[in-house]
Amino acid sequence: MNGIAKNIGYCRRSARKVAGSVAGILLVIGLISCGNPVGQSLRKASGALGTLTIKIPSIASWIGVARSSAAKSLGSKALGYATSASAEVLGPDNVVVAGPVTSGFAGQPGAENVSLSIPTVPVGTDYTVSLAIYNSAVSATSPTATGMAQGVSVAPGVSTSVTVTCLPSNPTPIASLPGTLTDAISAFGEKWYSLQVTKGSTYDFTETATDFAFALFDSKGMPVGNSGAFGAPAAYGATYDGTLFIGVANAGTASAADNLTVSVAAEYTVAYDGNGNTGGDVPIDSTPYNQGQTVTVLGDPGSLTKAENNFVGWNTKADGTGIAYSQGQTFPMGGANTTLYAKWSSSPSVVMFGTVQATSTSQVVAGYWKNNVWTALQTPAGSSAPVNGQLFNWSESEGNVYLMSYQGINNPGSAAFGYWTNGDWTPLEAISGDTVNNAWGLATYDGVAHVLGCLNNDPNLWAGYWENGVWNWLTQPAGASWIEQTSEMTIVAGTVYVDGAITKDRGTTYIPGYWTGDVWTPLAVPTGYTYKANQNINQFSGILISGSTVYNIGSLSDANGNIVYGYWVGTSWTPFELPAEATVSSVHSEQALLIGSTVYQRGTLTVGSISVEGFWAGSAWTSISSETVPAGNSISSVDWYKIAVSGASACVGGQITNGTTYTPGYWLDGNWTSLPPAPAYANGGTNDVAISGNSVYVSGGSGNSQSDFIPGYWLNGTWIAEPLPSGYSMGWGDVIIVH
Repeated sequence: MNGIAKNIGYCRRSARKVAGSVAGILLVIGLISCGNPVGQSLRKASGALGTLTIKIPSIASWIGVARSSAAKSLGSKALGYATSASAEVLGPDNVVVAGPVTSGFAGQPGAENVSLSIPTVPVGTDYTVSLAIYNSAVSATSPTATGMAQGVSVAPGVSTSVTVTCLPSNPTPIASLPGTLTDAISAFGEKWYSLQVTKGSTYDFTETATDFAFALFDSKGMPVGNSGAFGAPAAYGATYDGTLFIGVANAGTASAADNLTVSVAAEYTVAYDGNGNTGGDVPIDSTPYNQGQTVTVLGDPGSLTKAENNFVGWNTKADGTGIAYSQGQTFPMGGANTTLYAKWSSSPSVVMFGTVQATSTSQVVAGYWKNNVWTALQTPAGSSAPVNGQLFNWSESEGNVYLMSYQGINNPGSAAFGYWTNGDWTPLEAISGDTVNNAWGLATYDGVAHVLGCLNNDPNLWAGYWENGVWNWLTQPAGASWIEQTSEMTIVAGTVYVDGAITKDRGTTYIPGYWTGDVWTPLAVPTGYTYKANQNINQFSGILISGSTVYNIGSLSDANGNIVYGYWVGTSWTPFELPAEATVSSVHSEQALLIGSTVYQRGTLTVGSISVEGFWAGSAWTSISSETVPAGNSISSVDWYKIAVSGASACVGGQITNGTTYTPGYWLDGNWTSLPPAPAYANGGTNDVAISGNSVYVSGGSGNSQSDFIPGYWLNGTWIAEPLPSGYSMGWGDVIIVH
């Protein structure tokens, strides 16, 4: 009774065995799964009877082909033999309504569709048929395989057929991978093991004793792996998720048991899914991985594209809610195949700052385009003319556009300092008794503008910043005579970071450092260097944050009075490297970026009488070389505003000329790409670059002369013109921001 109940879990009693003497049917065949809950009502016609014929499908034909001659002569205990079967029909609460009926098997394993019959079954529905297979040479009391079929119906006066397939009883699980199982099997004996497999994964089997033979069966009882051949298969590639059954027979001739050691190592795969891409190809990782092995995430060599979207990396879930990965990141292989899905962002918001010029008056007006809609900057009260100055701080936060301009904060005829939000002017006010001396360093967080500046309380200047128009003092460090200088500001998670310098001896020596909120941190000045703040010789050009590490880009003076540019990581100084005989002409403060732990900084060098444009990545200098442009051309200009970086690829815009026409373009990883001017125009120029996903945005303009340029930008080489407001005939695109 307990054989089936222990193995299946549904039944409370088992079929009873009647011994048979003839071997002949493979004992593993596959489970028919039907879900009739225990206790469901049984519909039965009282007194009416029918016949139930139980068919046991044979897969012995492939054994006859696949077995070696040695395996065929193993005898009655060999793998795949059976001597009898026992079946019964169960009703509600597993009450036996017919049977058990037992039958010995006639014929050898080649026989097909062995069956037994239960002739007196009450007519009804929703029966459960329970079947047990025995091999008396292995055990007289325990079945070697069991199975059941549910939802069986029996009609009056006819024979109803049902197929019941069986799986091994109580296989020993191979619990973890990679795993090793050591066991003992008696001479001519057999045992069964189970392994949970994952579709698409490869499992390598090895065994230590030559006397053993393998057979692999899937959860439907069908042979798998090397056509079911005996002998250890080199590998098995799973075609389903579920249980793999492993039959092992000891073909040894000795009477004593032999020890078996089976090692199973799973090999899993990493697949990449375009997740709705409309162009390009996903990368292919052909490496098989063991559990725990390091996987390095591939990039996007196939240039994946999706309409109105940008590729922004990979994710373990198609909806983007899983673990995000980018190229070069690593993770340990888990216990299943992994699919990484392309992560897409919807078409980004494109903000391009620029100017337009009136047709009749030639008046230049500054403003910006957001998603191709123009907004002019409001003229501050008291100003004599519209704002037309060069931008030096800009930001977009919570859908708002913020910016400052050299002429905008101190326009002729206006004593106001301030900034614009979505084109509207906000003046900055001093506290009672003070006046605004200056304002700069715009930063935004959570939709709130912060502006770095100082107040004048003659003869003193006080450093601080406005937060949403409210003045905040910077804390003067203990022992400082005053705060000599503040330069740049950034905000991370609501914390304000400001770099600058203090003096402790009223102007003789200066100490560079930064504030984190109210906390001052001094920066190390190496021996032989000084920081000269009072003459504006040494200044900061950026404060950047990565995790809890603060990076400050700036300069020091050496013992000979030469300016040395570089950056601090934490408080430690790293100088920018220079090519032989080169000096720094300028470091562009708007162009400092921090990608991971690498600082990117645009700059211009002078070598002899030649000006060389380029950038630093970390401390290493990269020149933008004229050797990269097409023959017959030379570099006309390199964009001043900023450098764009994606992964480890740096991008800088510029312009080349053949002496007659000017061609816009950009350098990406040092390689030049030309951009076509707008249709019907011969020339083009660029001002700024941005990268979002796989897309490169380059701002600028196109025209035949300086008097007819139209503003716009290139997206992956395609020109997109910005609309000119009524009454304006030309314009120019400057800084571009893409979110």
